[in-house]
Amino acid sequence: MKPTNYRARARFVAALILLSACACGGQNSEREEAQELLTRISKLDLNASFELRGQQIEALRALKLTVPALHEARERCLQAHAGLLAAERQQADSRARIERAEAEGRREQAELDAIAKGLADAARALQRAQKALPECEKRARELALVR
Repeated sequence: MKPTNYRARARFVAALILLSACACGGQNSEREEAQELLTRISKLDLNASFELRGQQIEALRALKLTVPALHEARERCLQAHAGLLAAERQQADSRARIERAEAEGRREQAELDAIAKGLADAARALQRAQKALPECEKRARELALVR
């Protein structure tokens, strides 16, 4: 074997090793992002308080993602969970308004109309969020398989 041929092969092998290391690093990075995304999605607790759920949603929103498919999965879950939370908050606000009106003995039509509109808006928002939830769950299952 000629020395120049040996050096050329050695450089070629070294380049392959570097490329392989870079490629594996990218896969590890993607896998780590997927694991962190799945962890944050799994922490979303529909039975938690509004405050805690809001914090969980913000933690999911704050996650930096470089892989487009993971970003899309996160956006679907944010749409579902943030939508559910917003609708539930709106329903709770409407219930509180009803209770205040009853406690104060008020039966003003404008107030009743505003409460009814709030409840109707909340119901529509809840339906949209519930339609988005299966897509979030599907994406989360896919992430679990990638892990």
